[in-house]
Amino acid sequence: MVHFFVVGMRSLNFEELEKCEPEESLMDHIIRPVPAPYCTEWSIFNGNPGQVDFELEKSPTLHWCQKWDRVQNFPVNAVTRRQKAEVEDSMKQLMEMLSAMKASQEQMKEDMKKSQRSQEEVKSGQEELNQDMRRGQEEMKANQEELRQKLEDKLQEMKTTIEDSNTKLENKLKEFEEAVEEELNQVKEEVKEDKKEINKKIENLETKFRQLSTTTTKIKVPTYDVKVSWNTYLRQFEAVVRNWREEEKATSLIAALRGEALEVLRTIPEGSQDYKSVTSALEKRYGYAHLQHVYQAQLKNRKQRFEETLQQYEADVSRMVNLAYPIALAEVIEQLSVSSFVDGLRLATRHKTMSEALVQALEIEAAKEASRFAINPYQGRDKKMKTTDGNLIDLLLELLQQFKKGQNLGRCTPNEER
Repeated sequence: MVHFFVVGMRSLNFEELEKCEPEESLMDHIIRPVPAPYCTEWSIFNGNPGQVDFELEKSPTLHWCQKWDRVQNFPVNAVTRRQKAEVEDSMKQLMEMLSAMKASQEQMKEDMKKSQRSQEEVKSGQEELNQDMRRGQEEMKANQEELRQKLEDKLQEMKTTIEDSNTKLENKLKEFEEAVEEELNQVKEEVKEDKKEINKKIENLETKFRQLSTTTTKIKVPTYDVKVSWNTYLRQFEAVVRNWREEEKATSLIAALRGEALEVLRTIPEGSQDYKSVTSALEKRYGYAHLQHVYQAQLKNRKQRFEETLQQYEADVSRMVNLAYPIALAEVIEQLSVSSFVDGLRLATRHKTMSEALVQALEIEAAKEASRFAINPYQGRDKKMKTTDGNLIDLLLELLQQFKKGQNLGRCTPNEER
């Protein structure tokens, strides 16, 4: 049921309209209030049941409502019929608008439903897509797992193959090393055999060479009768038997012993009379080792005798120095020889070398000889002077040559001694 009312005398808004209540049940629900700035008074017409008409004066504003419970005790005026039709037209328009709005709302609802269905379809599509993606991911994961397993199997297979290859290679290397070692051992044995044969051939050649040299040269071994020093004889003997065998050396040395030296053989057993044993026994009996102190004392007291020449004196001093100091260096031997030679001179003068000392001694000796010839009463004065001047130079030269020969003879090697 639709009811109309008019608000007059004052301007009311929607909130004031709600507050205008002679009774609390004035209205239940207002759909569309329209403000009315000018209304003269309230008026009500009791007409048909359920209908209320309002009479408008001046500038009335219509309001339509829905679900009025009742209206009582309102002071209203009469309502014109003319405006009723206008109201009905307005109502029709409003109803049409309402219907259009409802239709629009229905269309909107339908569109919303379609949109919702589209959203549901999209959501369903997304769900399907998500499911497809999950299935794809699961398939990819399964494929990756399968591929990983295949790779692991392939790697294990390759590892096994490599290990087998390494084992085979090690076995081959071991076999090769064993074969090489065996061949090396064979080669070593062959080399040893060849070396033995070569050494044997060399020994045979040496033996033949010694026999040939012995038979061709026929060097006679000197005899030893204790009259010469043992060390000097041993050097001479070893120079002769240098390329001989030990048995030949021993036989020749025993055959060369004479006189007192033969008694040494009694101290050596017959089964031990080899070259080393015989030379050791002779060294103990006639060597220089136990006579060094004796030779040193003799050297210290050695003086030039009255009729002894300087060459003889120098040779004997050099011999005694070598006997007294057999293991000394050559420089030490030279210094000791010079010192002993100068100390034993009748006219002692200090010199650095034996040559200087000998030259001075020769000059003194030559001066003495010249003086002796100069005072000879059987010679004329002029002849004596010429003889003295000429013979002095010749005598000095001759003495120097003799000194050099004597020095070389006194210091010759044992192999050169005769």
